[in-house]
Amino acid sequence: MSSPFLNPGRIVVASGTLIGGTVGLATTAFGVPSSLDCGPGATAISASVCEADFTTVGEATWTPPANVSTVEALIVGGGGSGGPIYGAGYGGGGGEVKVVTLDNTGAVTVTVGGKNNPSSTVQGSTTNTATEGDFGSDGGTSGNGHLGAPSSPNAHGGGGAGGDSNGNVGGVGVVVSSLTSTLFSDDTDCFGGGGGSITYDYNGNLPVGQQYNWYQGGASCGGGYADETNDVISLYDAIANSGGGGGANGATGDALAGASGRVIIRFTFDDVTTTTTETVLAQTGSNTKPMAELGMFLMVLGSVGYLAGRRRTKA
Repeated sequence: MSSPFLNPGRIVVASGTLIGGTVGLATTAFGVPSSLDCGPGATAISASVCEADFTTVGEATWTPPANVSTVEALIVGGGGSGGPIYGAGYGGGGGEVKVVTLDNTGAVTVTVGGKNNPSSTVQGSTTNTATEGDFGSDGGTSGNGHLGAPSSPNAHGGGGAGGDSNGNVGGVGVVVSSLTSTLFSDDTDCFGGGGGSITYDYNGNLPVGQQYNWYQGGASCGGGYADETNDVISLYDAIANSGGGGGANGATGDALAGASGRVIIRFTFDDVTTTTTETVLAQTGSNTKPMAELGMFLMVLGSVGYLAGRRRTKA
């Protein structure tokens, strides 16, 4: 005779784990996909954060997918080009660097600025702009107002997004994690460095091949610069999409273009986590502990009935 506990309609509780007198069943939260789907043009950079990275100069449109929770945008303005001044040379200013919060619904128009141009996001009536770096008769001012070196002799670096120029050395840029942010708090990239320049003083009393006293400055966080070794000058471009200012070579009057800007959007979804039966029961308004204890009782009872049925069948 078959056991009364065995029938085609019995409830089977799978993957049950006995933990401290309750049964915890690993489940996936309702409506959450098994993998993180970031939508068109975006990729997952962690278990819970997606990123859309815009590097092409010009306009693009991005629309938040459904169920997006938090949206932030890193905006980097274009770097200012160096000034082609013979005998001096003026480094360009770095583009402004900022993080802004966007709405979780509504299309966003993204503009990546080229050299000497701002970058921005526009969503509805809200516009966020990262101003471009400048260039001129002094070292260029950065997009957020940090000064380049004045047009005094031998000091012509551009201002950076993070500080003023120091002589021919371009001003420092901004490390993203130093900005107030939730989704970019671990980003160690640096943008918006001022352009460095190189100038010289002529001294006819020095031996041939050493008749110049060089005053040169490098750059950080994407800025371009010129460097001299054994009276040979090399020019280094600003790093693409860094918002770095362009460098300048006062010995020849050559100057480098500033770098284009960049816009990076990061976002998270609601409830992109796994949960337990107890959490699901709580979400449905059930009393968690009694229901969990009932689940344990049913699992044990079903196991006992199954074993008893097998014994009786063999008998």
